[in-house]
Amino acid sequence: MIHLDSSPANTFTLRTCEWKWPGSHTKAELRRNQEDIGQTLAWEDRELTPKERMWARICMDYTPSTHPSHAACAPPEGNKPTPAIWAAVKARHRLIFTTIPWLATGHCFDATYSERFRTGADNYTICPCKHIPHTSRVRGPRRACHTKEHMIFHCPRYTPSRLTHLEGLSSLPTILWSEEHTARLCAFLLETNSLLLRLLTKPQEVLRPSRDPT
Repeated sequence: MIHLDSSPANTFTLRTCEWKWPGSHTKAELRRNQEDIGQTLAWEDRELTPKERMWARICMDYTPSTHPSHAACAPPEGNKPTPAIWAAVKARHRLIFTTIPWLATGHCFDATYSERFRTGADNYTICPCKHIPHTSRVRGPRRACHTKEHMIFHCPRYTPSRLTHLEGLSSLPTILWSEEHTARLCAFLLETNSLLLRLLTKPQEVLRPSRDPT
């Protein structure tokens, strides 16, 4: 009404549409839209800060995801970092702190990222565990891709540390939901000096974990 009263030239037109027209909203969709509008008006009536109003609108349309980044980037409580990031901060190790967000988003030093974004780099994407002698009846060397899932949950090179730090954990989303579990992952990465902490290199350079760069 304020807009209409502000100038005699302001007008509006009411139109009708048929329910059977292609692309028309169903009655159920219109009801859901009315409910969303009602929630929005209720939030606007409250005395919310701009930050609270922003998160309220995001949460209204947010669909939970199974991607690790969803767990690591959950809506914060006040100014406190999310559990995964807070655990990485408490590790007091710069390389570990930067690696946790990389693992969450998938932009880390593993075969999946290299094959998708660095196809011309000729990175060595086979895990060095293929050189470990084994007693399997299947002939030929074992070849496992150097992925974050393999390195954290399956690589036989890290079995002792995995049993010590990651017993009972089987997925990154499960770990990144919890500050305690993320702290255990940080301890695992630090103890194993995991290859996930450094750039992919050539076969002869990854037979054994090297020391952290100075």
